[in-house]
This record gives sequence, structure tokens and C-alpha cells, in this order.
Amino acid sequence: MTSEKIPPEQYLLEMAVQSLEYCRHYENQRLGVASSAIPLVAILLAVIAIDQVVTRLDLIPSLFIVIIGLHGILMSLRYEERFDFHYSRFRILRDELDQKLKVSVQSLNQVADRAHFADFPRVSKLKLRYLWSGLHATVVVIGVTLFIVSIVTGK
Repeated sequence: MTSEKIPPEQYLLEMAVQSLEYCRHYENQRLGVASSAIPLVAILLAVIAIDQVVTRLDLIPSLFIVIIGLHGILMSLRYEERFDFHYSRFRILRDELDQKLKVSVQSLNQVADRAHFADFPRVSKLKLRYLWSGLHATVVVIGVTLFIVSIVTGK
């Protein structure tokens, strides 16, 4: 068994790649939460709509819709925090690797970013966190609305 020492540049590169893999993992997790929440909400909406009248019996499904929406918001925010954590690690590793290799990937990225932002000026300003959280917040609003309607109708 030989103990080979890997060059520092190789180690930094492997750690940077690992950080990006974690980023991808958390984005996939966030997608998974939304992909499971939306069909569940659709089923609960179908249960509420089956009799074509919102009654007090619909309190429980509408409460579950609210819970699913709140869970989605919390999980989306949590996965975003984990993504940001690993992406900040990646940036530090990239900067260290840039110094060791005497190149500047960051300045090359900035050139590409300017071109990209020029092509997509409005869309590039949207924060992904608001889109993901907005999806789940819509679910909460639907659930709360149905909950209130089921209390008010009182049937």
C-alpha cells in the first residue's frame, strides 16, 4: 500500500467539485419537496371539491393544505441555506485555486455574467428563493382561504 500525496491544486479542485455536488443535491431536494407537495395538495383539493360544496367537513383537508404549504416554505428556505453554505465554500476554494494556478476564473465568470445579465435583464434579477417560496405561499393562501370559507359556510 503506497501513500501518495496529491498536489494541493488537485485537493482544492476535488473539494470545490464536492461543494458543487452538495449544491446540486440541495437544489434537487428542494425540487423533491415541491414535486411531492403539489400532487398532495391536488388530491386534497379534489377531496374538497368532490361534493362541489365547501362545508365544515373540509376544515381538515384545508388545514392539511396549509400545513403542506408551510412545510414547503420552511424546507425551501432550509435547502437554500444549505446551498448558500456549500456555494460559499466553493467560492473560497475557487479563489484559493485561482491564486495557486495564477489564473482568475472569477474575472472570467464576471465577463460571462455581464453578457448573461445583458441578455436577460429582468429574469436575472428574480431571486430563486422568492419563486420557490411563492409557490408554497400560494398553497398556504389556498388552504387558508378554503379553511375560512369552510368555517363561514358552517354547513
